Amino acid sequence: MSFVHLHVHSHYSLLDASAKVSDLVRRAAEFGMPAIALSDHGNMFGALELQNASQGAGVKPIFGTSVNYRSPREESSSHRLYQLVLIAENMEGYRNLVRLSSASALAQMDRDRPVTTEEQLRANSEGVIALTGDLGGEIPQALLRGDRE
Repeated sequence: MSFVHLHVHSHYSLLDASAKVSDLVRRAAEFGMPAIALSDHGNMFGALELQNASQGAGVKPIFGTSVNYRSPREESSSHRLYQLVLIAENMEGYRNLVRLSSASALAQMDRDRPVTTEEQLRANSEGVIALTGDLGGEIPQALLRGDRE
């Protein structure tokens, strides 16, 4: 049975990870993983490096990013930010991830972090797979708070 990491950070996730993309791909190949997803915080800076490192390594590159967003179910005055891991399913998804990471970095900053809006997520959702398993995600945070909604 194969295993693929879908939430991997590289040195492009500042203050969170220090692994080089080429090292991540090399280790994935050593462990016999068929693919690896790079989902750095708020950016896709490592996408080209992932593509180049994967060629010839026998590891399929999966492109993604981890975005910060504010839940539409909470008051607009709430300063709570959640994380959502987004993975490109196809080329349209890749383009949408580039749009999302660029727009959030340029348009809105909250506590020195780029923030993606619900409108941006809806407008750029085609070809994008969302993962809610990040500990900073809305569902895990609700469970940690003891919410039962």
